Amino acid sequence: MSETESGSDLAAVRTRAVRDGEDYRLTGSKIWTSHAHRSTHAYVLARTGSEGGKHEGLTEFLVDLSSPGVEIRPIYDLGDEHHFNEMVFDTSSYRPPGSSGSPATAGSRSPSSSPSSAAAWNGC
Repeated sequence: MSETESGSDLAAVRTRAVRDGEDYRLTGSKIWTSHAHRSTHAYVLARTGSEGGKHEGLTEFLVDLSSPGVEIRPIYDLGDEHHFNEMVFDTSSYRPPGSSGSPATAGSRSPSSSPSSAAAWNGC
């Protein structure tokens, strides 16, 4: 969930998800994502609203990492090994599966709910 300018302060998330018809447009980046280069999907916390306090207006999306506009950049350590990555979302289009409507639909959730299979997916 970390970001380059926000660290691990989730209230300071800058990655945005803007509604575009039935899709969302994701822009921003996540840093220090473990094994993103081996993952098919990732949970991405993004700001979907600006009203309310800094802990409000956040939605977590389950994103297919093979989607157009998603780039996985390796971060090599001093031993030239690669475990961590930066994930960049450059206006990638994301549609929550089988639904339209508010951000809290299938394929997206508010960060306060718990995933049923968190171990199967990579965290951001």
